[in-house]
Amino acid sequence: MWPHLVILLSVGIALRTTYRIARKMLLLGSVEGHFVYAYGHALEGRVWFPFLIVFAPACGLAWLTTRKIATRERACVLAWWVAAFPSQLVLRVLAFEPLEASIRSDSSNSFYTPTLSSTALDFLGNFQRQAEALPMHAAANMPGKVLLYYLLETMTSAPQVMGYANILLSNLGGVFLYFIVRDLFGDRRTALYSLILYLFIPGRTYFFPLANTVTPTVVLACLFLHVRFLVTGRSIYALGLGVGLYVMLLFDPIPLATGPIFVAAFLNSRLPTCNTPAAAIRTASRATLLGAAAFVAVYATVLVSTGFDIAGCFWTVLANAQDFNAQNKRDYTLWAMRNPVDFCITAGVAVVPLALAAVLEAARSPVQLRALATFGIATVLAFVALDAAGVNRGEVMRLWIFQAAFFAVLAAWTCARVRGSLTFYLVLGVNILQAAVGLDVVRFL
Repeated sequence: MWPHLVILLSVGIALRTTYRIARKMLLLGSVEGHFVYAYGHALEGRVWFPFLIVFAPACGLAWLTTRKIATRERACVLAWWVAAFPSQLVLRVLAFEPLEASIRSDSSNSFYTPTLSSTALDFLGNFQRQAEALPMHAAANMPGKVLLYYLLETMTSAPQVMGYANILLSNLGGVFLYFIVRDLFGDRRTALYSLILYLFIPGRTYFFPLANTVTPTVVLACLFLHVRFLVTGRSIYALGLGVGLYVMLLFDPIPLATGPIFVAAFLNSRLPTCNTPAAAIRTASRATLLGAAAFVAVYATVLVSTGFDIAGCFWTVLANAQDFNAQNKRDYTLWAMRNPVDFCITAGVAVVPLALAAVLEAARSPVQLRALATFGIATVLAFVALDAAGVNRGEVMRLWIFQAAFFAVLAAWTCARVRGSLTFYLVLGVNILQAAVGLDVVRFL
């Protein structure tokens, strides 16, 4: 009975919050903290048409794939990856800024501009020396996001197409998430619900096609390699994780806070390489050695070939972030309290209470729900650690989208407990509605 009540309560809170956003009654950010997302025009009736165009087919596909996931797993996952793209484009019709303008804009996305004036090797090799001359976002971030646009330029020179590519890359994170959840929990329904909720995380929709929406894919690719190593014991996955961690640090170091979630995977006794304490220790040692070797190999190769020192760059960017917070008077205590509120908006207001309910339920049954308990506690610890670190003070609706993926998993588990019910469709619907309303009235970009 409790899952029904929690889901209905969460949906009610989400609808109330969405109404307040629609009426411009909810402040997104903090005036005292010197960062606020501005409202645009009033809510228009046009919001309902995109919402229905997206929601009705999503319900139909969810109904179909829930019944076919046991026998046509890969087809179901592929169907969602394909179907999500046009759905997101439909929702984004409501946004204030077109895709091409978002890519070109130095105010919302300055990672594209540097690619127009130098080669990738020159940019990377001279990054720290020329950082002050770069547009704001490019100068304040690791160079990986700019390198993403260099990569996209090998396929297209059209910013509009680059925007499409970023959306598809971001959606790929949902595919990784499906297989992570399937292996960790052994539950395809929860894995499928996780994929669906990930695809409709409101924060991803708000900030398409920015590179921040690709960050979850980088994080989840690393976690996927980690879990696959734990499942199979194959060295190639551990080596891939070492390379992936270098890419993550190069792209965005903030997700390093998800470390507890990687540790939680080792504590999952379902996985064949970790079914006893001794086996877990051997597996952890082997993974650490192989991953570290791959990381160091990539580090040395890039350093020798381009002169780019990722460690030195990391500390420089961290110092710049601290200076930015000080210069803009973004108070630590104020934002430590405000960040979780803004995060609820990006993750989906209905999702967060469902996720917390899953953690509490798992904690009450640590034996039967050990995998969920360790994952849930690790997710909360990672979130608290990142908030307490104070690196991000404001703008977490854009910067913490990757965190929302893990909360979506916990919410999916709660929804999966209610089999044969329409409650999951309610959660999905309010997520899509919150995304549509937010795009229509808030200037996120």
